Amino acid sequence: MVQAIGGTGIAVGLAGCGGQQAASADDEEDDTATPQPENVEVDQSGEPKDEALTVAQWAVPRDSQYNVWNGKNDGEARRVLFDRFMQYNLSGQEYEGYAVSDWSFEGRTLKLTVRDGLTWHDGDAVTGTDVMIQLKLDMYTGASLKNYVDDVAEAVTAPDERTAQIEFAQDVNEDVVLAHIQPTRLRAKESVYGEFLEKIETAGSDEEEADAIAELQNFTDPEPVGNGPFRWEDADSRRTLVTKYEDHPDADNINFPKMEYLYLPENSQRWDALINGKTDGSATLFMPKNKLSQLPDHVRVGLIPRHWGMGLVFNLENEHFGKPEVRKAIAHVINRENVAKNSGAGTESKLPVEIPSGLTGAFNDEIENGWLSGVADTFDRYEPDTDKAASLLREAGYEKQNGAWVDENGEALNAPVKGPAGFTDWVAGAETLVSNLKDFGIKSQLLAKDTATYWGKDYADGDFALALQGWANYNQSYPYFHFDWIYASHDATDIWNVPSEFEVPPLDDPQGSPQTVVPADMVSDLSQATGNEADRLIQELAWVTNQTLPVLPIQEKLAQTFLTDDDWNVPPRDSPRLQYYWPTSWLPRQGRWSAKRE
Repeated sequence: MVQAIGGTGIAVGLAGCGGQQAASADDEEDDTATPQPENVEVDQSGEPKDEALTVAQWAVPRDSQYNVWNGKNDGEARRVLFDRFMQYNLSGQEYEGYAVSDWSFEGRTLKLTVRDGLTWHDGDAVTGTDVMIQLKLDMYTGASLKNYVDDVAEAVTAPDERTAQIEFAQDVNEDVVLAHIQPTRLRAKESVYGEFLEKIETAGSDEEEADAIAELQNFTDPEPVGNGPFRWEDADSRRTLVTKYEDHPDADNINFPKMEYLYLPENSQRWDALINGKTDGSATLFMPKNKLSQLPDHVRVGLIPRHWGMGLVFNLENEHFGKPEVRKAIAHVINRENVAKNSGAGTESKLPVEIPSGLTGAFNDEIENGWLSGVADTFDRYEPDTDKAASLLREAGYEKQNGAWVDENGEALNAPVKGPAGFTDWVAGAETLVSNLKDFGIKSQLLAKDTATYWGKDYADGDFALALQGWANYNQSYPYFHFDWIYASHDATDIWNVPSEFEVPPLDDPQGSPQTVVPADMVSDLSQATGNEADRLIQELAWVTNQTLPVLPIQEKLAQTFLTDDDWNVPPRDSPRLQYYWPTSWLPRQGRWSAKRE
């Protein structure tokens, strides 16, 4: 969860609107893959000015391994060693074929076709069986797609050498399914992972299946056989080295022989590496304004939306913050614009949430003119208003005595905010919101804990009254994922203690009598809905969130990405081609990050 801020330049049209994302059945009758980006003619003459594209990694290279189901020290070279199922361009909101070149929804069946000519680095062809194994192991280890099928073993199959398919047990929202599948990196070579799948599916009991899954999760793969445009070469204490795989379908787009992943585990080391020319770029990195000013002219900085940002979460079992009036009062006290400004450290990388509703898209007016088109004016924007805040607290039974708000027993309303000390941008923002609360008369302080202790103990144990956490689902733009995070995730139900039911007035009659709603059921319905029904559910869930504030969205984040153009040909900083997660791995594949020649 690396915080990234700063830079200039962002493409327009960065979020889906009105439920009409690319690859939706409502957009076209034949729901197939969007053509891949047009490749460019890459200069292969002479010698590259720099033979290695050098970036950074967090884990010690020789300790890295590449079994995604292990979860420990997953090496960052995975970004070029393995191909994702699909590409997703944030600027155009389009899915583009990649390891899976084509797909189609036929009733309740999703068919996935392997890209022609894609091979593993040992020369074996990538097959539909490999894709099937990947999907199954993901589901057996907890992937949400498991909830869409009756029986994983029967529902996921490989009809032929180049095809895998999923038979869903219900109608599905295709936007949701594609968003689940697109980021998947194809790791599951049959000769390596087939035996793990066989043990899981032939287990004679739940205990045997759990043991088989544990065996998979304990397996390490330090010298992987990949399928991407670079192959694993070696790793030591300092770097991971990967070399160009000449038989990859995109090999002609790449005119340099290798990539290096240097062990740079501290942000300050990465800042210095870019400033001093030790690295050629960074996917995303927190760099404050005083460091940005030290970058040489050949370093380009672009911004990429994360559809995520710092939020204020409440322990809803707390005697004070379980009351919606108190949460709403706090929303009217906190100046989100100032929090975002101070959190961004002068880089304009944090944008205040305009309408707290669980929807992302503040960077392009996408909420008001997109998802909430026609109803945005009904929503409460929770602009700073101490009179409203005071009225809400009095309604909830509090009064102000000697400048401090107290409850019916005369005890001070205390709102301590816990957060991770290592997230320096969050800490800066939290200091501002704590100051807002204190100025209003609510007792508050920032309790910045060691990052590991915060996430592993205080937050995980629910040991807080108010806490800092992302309020949306990381990297996803489609609203389903944000509402699933707010109402149905482990964090929501077991840490924030979000209740299963809320009482809210209808969206079409906001002054009417409150009605009982079950947001988790609405989220489940959204996973199956299409067209106008999906749009309606999105607006209803946004309304419930806006009226109950189980979490207070504070700001949205724009991630900083770095590219150097002294030895490299790269797109301009405002190019829509930067709008991928992440340019350092996608641009070389597309011939858009190539070496200058001598």
